[in-house]
Amino acid sequence: MRPTSSKLPPLTATQRLWLQELGVPRSLLSVVSPMPQSERRRPTAKPRVQQTVGSAQLGQQPSAPAAAAGVSAVAEAAKSPAAGLLKSLGKADSQPEAESLVASQSSQTTTSSVAAAATKLMQRSIVSDLKGLHEQVLACQACSFHAERQQAIFGEGDTQTPALFVVGEAPGLEDDRQGQPFQGGAGQLLQNMLAAIGLTPQQTVFMTTAIKCRPPINAEASHDALAACTPYLKQQIVLMQPARLLLLGSLAASALFTESPFEEIRGTAQKLKLKGLPPIPAVATYAPSFLLTRPHLKLEAWRDLQALADLF
Repeated sequence: MRPTSSKLPPLTATQRLWLQELGVPRSLLSVVSPMPQSERRRPTAKPRVQQTVGSAQLGQQPSAPAAAAGVSAVAEAAKSPAAGLLKSLGKADSQPEAESLVASQSSQTTTSSVAAAATKLMQRSIVSDLKGLHEQVLACQACSFHAERQQAIFGEGDTQTPALFVVGEAPGLEDDRQGQPFQGGAGQLLQNMLAAIGLTPQQTVFMTTAIKCRPPINAEASHDALAACTPYLKQQIVLMQPARLLLLGSLAASALFTESPFEEIRGTAQKLKLKGLPPIPAVATYAPSFLLTRPHLKLEAWRDLQALADLF
């Protein structure tokens, strides 16, 4: 005796989804329980704007009239429900171009800044009086060292034809704090060195540094900073007209004798020639701060100072 067949109730949309998740083929579901006519979806035509966007996403470049028409279409569709989508797509399409523009502007700004700084440095005019030169040094921003300094170092001592004009390399920590060169242990050693050849720094000597600002922490005194400060140093010499020069360290020597290696001129009398002045005798030796860490070189420095003493 065969069981009586009964027609199964139609499956709901949720039941169909669950059965498909369980692995029941869609073709079998359509035989067992056909989808009701009311739940069948008719395919709808895609909006033209979506087709245009789709072709753009595939890398097709629209022509100029098409691009203009696309812009007009976006403007006309701003009030439609698809406006948000169009705006987001517009941002996505223009983002690489915008990034390229920003990068280009950033590059142009960097190049312009460097060119402006170089031009400013080249066109900088050094004042011709001591008071104005002092103010110019204190306000100088010609190199990056000014950013972390407390104060620039102009120098101290006799400014009216001093018997000796002493040039160090760069200010140290105490120099930066007090605004005067050769402070601390290096300054004490320098005074002892000068006293040994019969000079009194407070009366007959002017002391300064080749680089006017203390180098930032963990940074060496750079040749860029030296190039920015050398015009100040030369103008100081021109205005003060010293009788002799003592150059302490390789940077101080290279600021005034650019073509001569330090060890070649150290300990021997040189002649500095500046425009408008007669040749000025000069002697180079090690910087006091250098000697503090290498005391075995003090004998060499003493011999160098004998060459300086012979100039008096």
